[in-house]
Amino acid sequence: MANLPAPEIPEGHYSRLCPGDWAAHPEDKLRELAFLMRDSKAKRAARKRTLAMPSGYVYLGQFIDHDLTRDNRSLAEAGPDAERTVNHRTPRLDLDHLFGRNADDFPELYENDGRLRLGLTSESTLEGGRRLPSTLDDLSRNGDGSARIIDPRNDENLIVAQIHVLLAKFYNRFVSLLPRMPELSVGPEGATFAAQARRLVTWHYQWLIWHDFLPRFVRADVLGSVFTGGLRLFPRTYDPSDYPMAIPIEFTGAAYRFGHSMIQTEYGLNLEIGGIPATELIAMTQRGGKIGPGSPALPASHVIDWDFFFEGSDAQLNRGQNISTFIPEILYGLPPEAAESFRRQNALRGAVPIDPSQHPSICLPEVTLLRGSRMRLPSGEELARYFGEEPLSHDLVPATPGDKFFFEDPAFKGRTPLWYYFLREAAVQEVTLPESVAEPELPIQKLGSLGSRVVADVFYQILAADRHSILHAGRGWRPPAFVFGKSRRLRPIDSMAALVEFARAG
Repeated sequence: MANLPAPEIPEGHYSRLCPGDWAAHPEDKLRELAFLMRDSKAKRAARKRTLAMPSGYVYLGQFIDHDLTRDNRSLAEAGPDAERTVNHRTPRLDLDHLFGRNADDFPELYENDGRLRLGLTSESTLEGGRRLPSTLDDLSRNGDGSARIIDPRNDENLIVAQIHVLLAKFYNRFVSLLPRMPELSVGPEGATFAAQARRLVTWHYQWLIWHDFLPRFVRADVLGSVFTGGLRLFPRTYDPSDYPMAIPIEFTGAAYRFGHSMIQTEYGLNLEIGGIPATELIAMTQRGGKIGPGSPALPASHVIDWDFFFEGSDAQLNRGQNISTFIPEILYGLPPEAAESFRRQNALRGAVPIDPSQHPSICLPEVTLLRGSRMRLPSGEELARYFGEEPLSHDLVPATPGDKFFFEDPAFKGRTPLWYYFLREAAVQEVTLPESVAEPELPIQKLGSLGSRVVADVFYQILAADRHSILHAGRGWRPPAFVFGKSRRLRPIDSMAALVEFARAG
């Protein structure tokens, strides 16, 4: 059975929040800036540490990105014509990359009872000889290790692949429960249990994005103002007549790329194997090389325990690095196999495997900066002034004293590349309210005011333009309370930790 390609029927285009004939930056200088942004052990030791969100949310953000947007242009094809560039994902929070736009079009994804098909892990032997049995905790795969999924980007690293599995299990639990608990159904009337489960999962997903995911990195005053004070960056609030929404390139090319700076150098996966280097996340995929014809499944030892990523003890919970202009070393030398995955993410047409000898490793920060310039994104200062905000002062733009000379260049003085600007804004505009009373000395680290505004407004408009969303078909819906997991009390699935517990019980 062949790997499923991403659907190639576009439903919309991209757009600009900030129209204008914005000048490009010199590409040789952008390459230099990418080098200046490279993090190191010494830089990490020298800077102040604040409290960033649990790492599970960093990779959930990547999974959500794969749900919303897919630009089929290579870097060489990138240009300023946003309005004519098609989006090959549905611009809705509808999990079409999990379910398929129409389930009937992809029977390979489903079991006969409507549950999503999962794959068996391979049995593992731990140090000391203890064996871990095979379990249904992998993506469904072919004999060559390739995943049977809609969008191959969901198998570009281990954590995103496991989030895909987690959401599939979440859905499968509802398929099993609805015949016994019809009160959970949210319709549509006369729909199969599978269709009812899909809507229930999608509405939970949307609700968790707004109430659990976005508050982790969007400033509370900005997020709340979307409902009380209206949208700041759009002339009006969208409605379903505006579908398909044209997602702004200031969001896709800059503001929503904050997660690149939050990658850790290593992660604890579970109690069995402890910590692994971040490079292992890429290796544990078919393109990463450790899943293939000789080992066509994820080893059982590498199944993620989500307590390490969403809600665990301080000793075991992985937290992201701070949002900043310091980009982890792993993104500066993606190996050829991972480079192929990234090129597919940036959607080079065709699915012919690359020849590693002809395609050396890539520097992701360099690609991001070059792409933004070729798309003619406004600078951070230009975007701020366009919307009547005071830009960051020039002396706050350099991340280190040694970077000051760079931003004195006439091409960059007062014209900071937008991606860099959003990262730097987050670093200098600390949110000082504690995440909990137990840790009052550590401020929450979030996006800055302008970055928060771009993300909040765009996510709201995505929901507003979707007639099936919780703002329209699900208006007034809240996650229902029922008994699940270890607790014997009624409670809703109102966080990713609760979703994990619910899915785990299936």
